[in-house]
Amino acid sequence: PGFDSPWLYLSAVVIFVAAILAAAGGIGGGGLYVAILMFIGGLDARSAVPLSKGMIFAGAVISFLVNIRKKHPMSGSPVIDLDLIQAVVPASLAGTLVGVFVNGISPNWLIIVLLFLVLLFVTQQSFQSAFRKYKQEETRARAPVFHEIPLTHTLGGGGGIELQEGRFVDRG
Repeated sequence: PGFDSPWLYLSAVVIFVAAILAAAGGIGGGGLYVAILMFIGGLDARSAVPLSKGMIFAGAVISFLVNIRKKHPMSGSPVIDLDLIQAVVPASLAGTLVGVFVNGISPNWLIIVLLFLVLLFVTQQSFQSAFRKYKQEETRARAPVFHEIPLTHTLGGGGGIELQEGRFVDRG
């Protein structure tokens, strides 16, 4: 579509919202961007994938610049672990390089099928994680906030008052 297409502007607005959600959720958003560019923007997979990579890169650079000096509120350590980046980024770049090569030689239908399978897997994993988190929070919410303490413990245990058959009885 050309610059005069309303679909271009609609996809820009939807991508803007998707970028906010992706950044807030800590994900790149590539799957969202590709789907938006294809289904709303009218691009084919061979064009949408590299364009989404550019958007992800720009978002990653901005996120890195915003977070590089931040410290964890509890531990005081940096929010971005540069040692972890050094360990993970080479594998990520190698995977990206292979993916770019596969994108260049694969037919359009295969790219779409692969994207669909990856999105299906990620969606399933996200729902499972959300369900586990929901169950944990429900269990925590149902747990008693306080525990009963028998009066004998608070009164020293020796004599004192005890609850028997619904009535307080002096044990002294």
